[in-house]
Amino acid sequence: MLQGQHPMSPKLLGQTILPGFIGYGISSSMLLYAYANIDAGIAAVLGSLSPILVLSVLWIVEGQEPKPLAVVGALLAILGTSLIAIA
Repeated sequence: MLQGQHPMSPKLLGQTILPGFIGYGISSSMLLYAYANIDAGIAAVLGSLSPILVLSVLWIVEGQEPKPLAVVGALLAILGTSLIAIA
């Protein structure tokens, strides 16, 4: 049996379960709610932004600034999404 580097603690268990719950439970529920209540195309476009918004969360949590090209790519994706949503 494989052993991890750190023993299982309540903090480590929370750090493992919480992102999964937020990622699948809450965000999927919100996306399904959006599909039910607004135009499906707009809901899909806005739902596609979630991987891009992870950059800011990683910056806050890890304290490491993303590379400049990652920031440029995220800004272009947000700009493109806003153009689609407005048009």
